[in-house]
Amino acid sequence: MEGASSGTGLGASIAKQLVELMGGTMSFTSALGRGTTFTICLPFEKCKSSEIPQAVRVDAGDSDVIQGLRVLLVEDNDLNAEIAQFTLDRAGAVVTHVKDGESAVETFAASAPHEYDVVLMDIMMPGIDGLEATRQIRALDREDAATTPIIAVSANAFADDRRLSREAGMNAHLSKPVSSQDLVEALAHIAADAS
Repeated sequence: MEGASSGTGLGASIAKQLVELMGGTMSFTSALGRGTTFTICLPFEKCKSSEIPQAVRVDAGDSDVIQGLRVLLVEDNDLNAEIAQFTLDRAGAVVTHVKDGESAVETFAASAPHEYDVVLMDIMMPGIDGLEATRQIRALDREDAATTPIIAVSANAFADDRRLSREAGMNAHLSKPVSSQDLVEALAHIAADAS
């Protein structure tokens, strides 16, 4: 079946949260064999182009701390990656995005020492998952492999999941869907610890 997906359904949950944050609603209809139609309604007021702000900051205090922070974003889901990239770009971080654990290990291994300040690592990915990718990065024969903070980003938020993240060598654990504020705060905390 073309376009079929066997994901965890977090994309719809994330989209609904974003729509509701903007004061809108999201609904859907679904028919077996015909697919699903999503409807999004957002309230907008007409405004003059001179009234449109030039830039919107996530949180002035936190985003200043992560300005220029070099982030390796490891996320196989395009929507999740786009949301994280948008949030990080707005906060002034410099983002390199890869789609799987194997690419994460290869990209980190090929980078200059200390090229990345932090790694945001999805856990559930095809092939090498985030836990194994973290173990492989930590095992690399270079100083920054042991010290670069790696933050787990996972749909699983149980104590065992957090324990597995720590045992793999991760420094923190964020549960999906991750809010922009939580993401920026986690990175600001990492940046503050590094300075």
